[in-house]
Amino acid sequence: MVPLALVPVTIRLASIAVAGSIARQEVSPPPPALVAPAGLAWSLLAREPLVQDPVSFCIGDDGSIYVAESFRQEKGVEDNRSSRFWLTDDLQSQTVEDRLRMYEKWATKREGGMDYYRRQVDRVTKLVDTDGDGVPDKATNFSGDMNEPLDGTGAGVLWLDGSLLYTCIPHLWRFTDTRGTGVADERERVFSGFGVRVALRGHDMHGLVHGPDGRIYWSIGDRGYHVSTKEGALLARPHTGAVFRCEPDGSGLEVFAHSLRNPQELAFNQWGDLFTGDNNSDGGDRARIVYVMEGGETGWDMNYQTLEGANQRGPWNQERQWWKWDAADPVRPAWSLPPIELLGDGPAGLCFYPGTGLPPRYDNHFFLCDFLGGDEYSQVWSFAVEPEGAGYKVTDAHQFVKEVLCTDVDFGWDGRMYVSDWSNGWESDRTGQIFAVWDPSRVEDVNIRVAQNFVREDVKRHPTELLLQSIAHPDIRIRQRAHLELARRGTKTTKALVEVAMHADGAPLPRLHALWALGVQSRKAATAGTRNADADGAIVALLADEDVELRRLAARLAGDAKVSAAGTKLVELLTDEEMRVRAQAAIALGKLGLAEAMPNIAALAWENENQDPFLRHAAVMGLVGMNQPDKLHEMAADPFPQTRLAAVLAMRRTRDPQLARLLHDPDLRVATEAARAINDLPIPEAMPALAALAAKYAPDERALAAAAESAKSRSSFEREL
Repeated sequence: MVPLALVPVTIRLASIAVAGSIARQEVSPPPPALVAPAGLAWSLLAREPLVQDPVSFCIGDDGSIYVAESFRQEKGVEDNRSSRFWLTDDLQSQTVEDRLRMYEKWATKREGGMDYYRRQVDRVTKLVDTDGDGVPDKATNFSGDMNEPLDGTGAGVLWLDGSLLYTCIPHLWRFTDTRGTGVADERERVFSGFGVRVALRGHDMHGLVHGPDGRIYWSIGDRGYHVSTKEGALLARPHTGAVFRCEPDGSGLEVFAHSLRNPQELAFNQWGDLFTGDNNSDGGDRARIVYVMEGGETGWDMNYQTLEGANQRGPWNQERQWWKWDAADPVRPAWSLPPIELLGDGPAGLCFYPGTGLPPRYDNHFFLCDFLGGDEYSQVWSFAVEPEGAGYKVTDAHQFVKEVLCTDVDFGWDGRMYVSDWSNGWESDRTGQIFAVWDPSRVEDVNIRVAQNFVREDVKRHPTELLLQSIAHPDIRIRQRAHLELARRGTKTTKALVEVAMHADGAPLPRLHALWALGVQSRKAATAGTRNADADGAIVALLADEDVELRRLAARLAGDAKVSAAGTKLVELLTDEEMRVRAQAAIALGKLGLAEAMPNIAALAWENENQDPFLRHAAVMGLVGMNQPDKLHEMAADPFPQTRLAAVLAMRRTRDPQLARLLHDPDLRVATEAARAINDLPIPEAMPALAALAAKYAPDERALAAAAESAKSRSSFEREL
């Protein structure tokens, strides 16, 4: 057993109140229920009634803790496994309005009819330490009650620029307390239409995180979505999970990646790449660490969850879509990206270590909650990622904190790690805890104090000189805040940022964050219909930098801001010694729509020979961005199968009916991917050609009958663990 470093505490607890003073009572904590690594201290920071059924939390700039609480698990937020009577209706739902009509249709199944859904609530509670002893002693209902029939689970919170963002299906909310009462008096629905289906509990909307590009990212499980953007576009997939992003004002909403099952939380690493933990389906598959690449698909469809017996989970299992990458696997589809690791069993909260508070071993590490219904077998994992090809591999995976039914994990401005504990089981029972874990030898770290002072002051008031110094701070959160504020100041700071970014002998992290700021300025100018010539020029120049991460980021930013002057150099980067640089250059060229680069991207796919799935995906993204269907059809006739396969994958994304002619490709993998695309999407115009192949591949009738009988005997629909 790992030695314990115990810190006994006494906690002042309070009953939940909307506003004003609340009664306190001295309560001793229960026996220790958490195992921390040797040398680290821990304490029970808060428990019921101060904290109840915590799903996730975030920490405000003043140290307040905002906790998303849900009292509606199986009490208003339902699950198809316990409501099998409506399964076929749920599978047909296309909008949240369809789901409401389904509730009304089956209202007699609930005690009290439709009132059943309004009896319990989800909410965000604000915890405050009023006397400065480091222990919360006051709680207010910050968000107000969420108890409309379509609501829940409220599962994601993010404090940003003086407001709280909250994901509570079917809405993304923004709450602001303008009066300082601890209760939001401004409540804005930023977007609506998430959670088309019931699916499984926990497959909700969550994962709010502020990206280094200044945009807001969040995720949803396979409950699907049918959402209109501020610009009037419709984003709709009713049967799968996804990652979204938009500007802080709600503009530019887009789907960043999809076909995930239940990507709980999201976290960026030090280079600005996105990761998540995705759950298993209880069908023999494993939970996964996913590198969320732009435009990526991982292969899950909510409909697979209902498939049992010989066809358990359908293609998800049969085609090994959840397996780690094996280039020699003849079965795994080429259109979906593999996980980078199989880790844990119930991925929940996820965060990236900011850089202060823990021993050096944890620099550039992630922390992942593994929720399994009981504290004795749940834990917080720690792991790092290292570049591998055009993607990543997981390293140093180990259990960090054990014996805690953890739902979320994050770091405070005081250098401590915070962990929320559901307390018991799977359903709401009004219990819960929040623990703190820290390194006693680092509590007086001056960098922690500097960070606290930095965030307590409005960042817009900080002088430019301080912001430029802060992009070298050890805490990545401070570096990001500084570079985003420098970016917000526009052309007033561009030249200073260029000087830092172009300083070849300078430290890499300040250069990287200066480049991020220039990328934001370039993108904002492009969106406004202008150009920031100095920012654009620096991005182009840094495409030739010796630092691989600066080259790669410059390529990414050139694509995001559509810096046309970067085209020639981006083509050169398709042969860069680093595969991750090649991948980013291919995606960027697609965003520029540089059609003359199509042969170069085809050569990239040819050289890859299907060995690296992330590089192949980048090539496909580049080809799709060119919007040249005739040239894609020419590629589909290339003599090399790996080039034809890239063309097929690009045609899949454009739903090209010409895929029908590739059903007869001499390479089985190419023909199979064409068939998958026609069947999966589907592509109605090409379906007759696919159907015509049935006689060639039809199995023996006796084999079909045996499989059907086996499916009957093995059919089950068990609760997810």
